[in-house]
Amino acid sequence: MWRRKSRYWKIGIVGIFILFILPRAYAFWRQWTSSTSIPPDVDVVISMSRNGLYYTPVYNVWIRRDGTVVYDGKDRVAVKGMQKMTISRDDVEQLISEFERVDFFSLEDNYEPPERLKVASHPEYITISLTAGEQSKSVTYTGTSFGGAGLFEIERRIEAIANAKGWIRAD
Repeated sequence: MWRRKSRYWKIGIVGIFILFILPRAYAFWRQWTSSTSIPPDVDVVISMSRNGLYYTPVYNVWIRRDGTVVYDGKDRVAVKGMQKMTISRDDVEQLISEFERVDFFSLEDNYEPPERLKVASHPEYITISLTAGEQSKSVTYTGTSFGGAGLFEIERRIEAIANAKGWIRAD
């Protein structure tokens, strides 16, 4: 009699494992190992907004996956107003891979410097946004040294694209 109950107990444990624990473990594993890569057929819009005080340029840039770049210069820039150009899809794909490299969708929404440095040394706010299909994320940070990992590189790449025609700074 005892052996019979022992066998049913083992079958029950295996059943619980198969029905409840295994699917949850698999779901966790899939989430943990899933790639954050953006599929090539998804529409992507990258934007950067720089708002500053005193001497920093104020402008917005939008970059679409098809290579369309729209620039809107506001203040302290070489060219004010809306401008439009086209860049190669390879340049856009390199920029998208930079977002993937820093795992942009997992970054914090806001990065702030220490209170004592807020006004004195970093009077600019930079917002970088990425919309890929249904996913969207915006990260705001103050100054280049207080951004999350990789934001500085992304900011410089977007700025280089926008300044290719001398819109931000006349070289």
